[in-house]
Amino acid sequence: AIVGLSCVAVAIGKKSIVVEKKGLEHYPSLFLTLIASSGERKSPIFGYMKYPIDAWCEEQMEDYEYNKKFANSRNQIIDSAIARIKNQAKKKNADLNLLQQELMDKEDEKMVIPPKPSLYTTDTTEERLFQKMHERSATYAVMSGEGRGALDQILGKYTNGGGTGDALYLQGISGDTATRDRVGNGNNPEELRMSKPCLNVCIMVQPDKYQEVASHPSLRESGALARIWSIHLPSLVGTRFEEENEVGLDTLVMDKYNLMIKAILDAQPPRIDDKEIHKVVLSEEVIKSRRLFHNQIEKMMATGDKLEDVRDIASKTVSQTVKIAHILHIADNPIILNQSESIIDIDTWIRAEALGKFHLNE
Repeated sequence: AIVGLSCVAVAIGKKSIVVEKKGLEHYPSLFLTLIASSGERKSPIFGYMKYPIDAWCEEQMEDYEYNKKFANSRNQIIDSAIARIKNQAKKKNADLNLLQQELMDKEDEKMVIPPKPSLYTTDTTEERLFQKMHERSATYAVMSGEGRGALDQILGKYTNGGGTGDALYLQGISGDTATRDRVGNGNNPEELRMSKPCLNVCIMVQPDKYQEVASHPSLRESGALARIWSIHLPSLVGTRFEEENEVGLDTLVMDKYNLMIKAILDAQPPRIDDKEIHKVVLSEEVIKSRRLFHNQIEKMMATGDKLEDVRDIASKTVSQTVKIAHILHIADNPIILNQSESIIDIDTWIRAEALGKFHLNE
């Protein structure tokens, strides 16, 4: 179920945004970590739940290959025209102002090479993750049934200087502007910027690796741990006995799930302020319930109360619960993404709040 929620969030990406309250808006970005020992059969679950995402990306490949060839061939023709203009500029008495304008016009005609259809990676460096997000309108995901590599990246095991590698994860989950300025190859310095990035993370990992992350002081101080929704899965080893004529996986349920994910991926929200986006707001009942939930948690964060030791985690619980409500809301009715706006009802909020409380207890 947790992997399914993450897949819905990945499918939504930046197609939809939820308004928690005035001045506080979120894309459905979450960092979900499922903790279980080896032998718990984690990988098959990932395969089943992310199947519709993989299938959708495969469907896009034919169009991608055509669009890529089209853009490359067009750019080659434009490069030839640019070369001719540059040669004209070498001639005596050439009108340099006119040729300069022609060059600028030709450069504007160049097409951007489309990125390969891909919604997530299983293991990558922070630098490459930034590039992948930047190429895809600042939205992407890290998903893996074996998340040790991803957590090693966050721990900074592959970075120079001994620091952690959590900066982009923090920005991507929170939606904070992310920039990347590098020297590059000398003539072309790299200056990239992502406004309101949307990064989803869903990984399964063994207890020892999560403990390594959870006990890292810098990750606690940076707020990275507070953003990780950790779930310690109960072990079923020793109880998974097979019986004769078992039904097995319910394909009818999975077909319904697969169609839901595909409907989200195929949705095309209306264009608003030059962006295709669906806006989700809270009903009056939900606004009241969210406020009560917030105040309950705020009270328990006071000195001497239950949540004093985990203020960093508790302070983010309400916003994460709003994100969950957003995900459940879209999953219930994917076609509303084709509209400009919709409202989260109280029934959806009750389900989301139950998950929020579960997370806080974890």
